[in-house]
Amino acid sequence: MFNEVVLSIIGLAVTVVGMLGGSLYWLGGKFKEIDKGFEKVDRRFDEMDRKLTIFADSVRSAAVAMNSAIIEFLGVKGLISPSEAAFLTNEVARIS
Repeated sequence: MFNEVVLSIIGLAVTVVGMLGGSLYWLGGKFKEIDKGFEKVDRRFDEMDRKLTIFADSVRSAAVAMNSAIIEFLGVKGLISPSEAAFLTNEVARIS
């Protein structure tokens, strides 16, 4: 009778350990899939960040060029002195 109880407990323990091991192995695979998904999202965000940085640099360069052109035009028309035009052009570049 005692041997039967011990065998029953050992059998139950082996069954539970086996089920837990299988479940944990399956969960590990699912977590790997989730990690791969997050890596894809991270790569997309990195690419978007790079593209946004390039776009912002382009907009900044265009704004500097337009403001510098206006300042130089004002200088050519004589509305501001050459030293004022140089100062304003430098300030536009510095601020941007």
